[in-house]
Amino acid sequence: MPDNMDVDQPQQEQPLFLDVLAMTNDSRNTHGLRHQDYQRYRQYCARKIHRVRKATNLLQGKKRYERKDVTAGSLAKGGRQLEILLYEAERAWAYAMELKRESTAEPRKRVHLVGRLRKAAQAAGKLENICQEVETEARTALDVQAYAALMEGYVLFEQQQWQAALDKFAAARTIYQKLAGAGSAQQETLCQSAIDAIDPNIRYCAYNLKLKGGQTMDIAELVEMRNKSEGMGLDLLAAKVEGMLAQTRQAKAAEHPITWRGRTVPSRNMKLGESIMNVQDAVAELEKASTPLAAKAGHIDTAAIEARLGLFDKVLGACWEATKIAEADVKEDEAATAKVKSSKSDANTANLQFAFGYVSCLRLSKTIERNLFLIAVTKQKLSNQESRSERKGAKLEDIVKLYDAIIQSINDAKDLVAIQTDVVLQSLLSAKLYYFKAQRVYHIARIYAAQGKLPQAIALYDRAAQHLTNGRAEADMAQRAIGGAKTGKGEKAMRLEEDVAELAQLDKEFSALDASVRGAKIQEQAKWCLEAHDKGLGVDGIVKGVDALSLEAQSVTDELPLARRLDTFVPSFNPASPNLIDFPPAFEPIPCKPLFLDIAYNGVQFPIRNIERRAQGLERLQRGEAEDEGGKKGLMGVFSGLWGRK
Repeated sequence: MPDNMDVDQPQQEQPLFLDVLAMTNDSRNTHGLRHQDYQRYRQYCARKIHRVRKATNLLQGKKRYERKDVTAGSLAKGGRQLEILLYEAERAWAYAMELKRESTAEPRKRVHLVGRLRKAAQAAGKLENICQEVETEARTALDVQAYAALMEGYVLFEQQQWQAALDKFAAARTIYQKLAGAGSAQQETLCQSAIDAIDPNIRYCAYNLKLKGGQTMDIAELVEMRNKSEGMGLDLLAAKVEGMLAQTRQAKAAEHPITWRGRTVPSRNMKLGESIMNVQDAVAELEKASTPLAAKAGHIDTAAIEARLGLFDKVLGACWEATKIAEADVKEDEAATAKVKSSKSDANTANLQFAFGYVSCLRLSKTIERNLFLIAVTKQKLSNQESRSERKGAKLEDIVKLYDAIIQSINDAKDLVAIQTDVVLQSLLSAKLYYFKAQRVYHIARIYAAQGKLPQAIALYDRAAQHLTNGRAEADMAQRAIGGAKTGKGEKAMRLEEDVAELAQLDKEFSALDASVRGAKIQEQAKWCLEAHDKGLGVDGIVKGVDALSLEAQSVTDELPLARRLDTFVPSFNPASPNLIDFPPAFEPIPCKPLFLDIAYNGVQFPIRNIERRAQGLERLQRGEAEDEGGKKGLMGVFSGLWGRK
């Protein structure tokens, strides 16, 4: 915390917050409207109003009535009194909907219905006025404004004032549409639900106004066309909504600095801060979503997998936008410091590099998470293919390619300037790098084993074990660096607990992969020994062969047939497996037929006569020797001359 905090100044009051859509939607679904029971919901609203009045000391008395209205001056801290006006509007609206059902049989109740809706609109309008007088959050003010416009639209709709009702419904729809694109996934769903409830009313108003395309045109296009023709002012309203939301996000971005790896850097670029907030919102949405791999064995929920990949794409898109902004800041700073350098240039450059490193590491980490998710999906598909529940779609080669992408991402992260001095993070990344290299080699060995190339598979398993050993050494180095940071003096606070937990998880993964590598190696060695024994190779030869397994170049030379290594001295020769030549022989490239043969075809004399004579058992003719053609003349002799025969 900074040392120059002004503790004597009073804390600034936070703007009032009231999530109208969430509160009304939750109350309606919980207390009756899920089954269209408006009477039950109206009674709940009455009880809710009484509880809030009692909690805020605004009871109007039982024996002696004393009216206590909710005003801007009577609002206490938190502004819970606003809920009184909200639920008064909800109670009147629920009573109106209850009367609307009964008005088909008793038309007299229609007058009562309009009166209840007018009371709901008055309560909503009063709530809107109070929110304009006091300081409220931008989203709360817009939410209340849309709610008030919606209630007024209901009143005008029942009074059959179609034009005025259409204007109110269009204004509420415009606000909800803008709010849907500037909130979380839950808020977007609530706004879309409100828009779906408004659209039938807009279409009915357009039908009664006999607007062109009122029954077939899309609602958004209909509202836009009506706005252009009648000048409803929705453009100004939309611009106002966007401006208020932009100011709110910029203020939040300025209030939230970048904190990463125990270091805090102020976010001076509003666009960068706003983009980082978008990334954090997308990451929070991704973390809330459940993983689709928890399905029962033998079944893959393709729709859930696509939905999760869509969330990953949303996060990575936001990360790329933040990375571009941070990279542009770094380049501008390099150009500026090349011309003029001040005493604070180094600190400013370090802060910009830190911000760029933060968003880059976040992007790379989410890229790795996405690839790991794809690897898990591919493994599940492979297991289903083995059980014959699916016959095509996944291969081990796909997993190897994904591990290649993960290794590249880790190498890119290690090259970032901002983390070059972070010993713990560098060692942790190196340990992960060796782990994923071991995973890659392990799956390549499985591919070789599936192809029957057991010596190569065994050697690859040894290479995977070597990567695991190197990775554990890097993990131990990171553990020692964490211990030094805990006991060192002058070290900044770092997120050591997260690093320790990550190292513990990585150690478990090392152990699991080591067990898999050892088991697979023993299994392939046993297969290779059985094959060698079937070929007649003795026990000593098998042991020497296993010991000589390696990925180096000389192991390839020993496997060459004798015909291809005649210049190499062979001290011993195994008659059971001589390996003299390549059989079946491998394909070798040969020169293509020269082009001049096709050109000189008519001028070349081919030995066709000798071929025919040899087929008949006759002696072949020498060059220039004439053939006795007696008895061969005739029709066939004439035609045979066309092909060069004489």
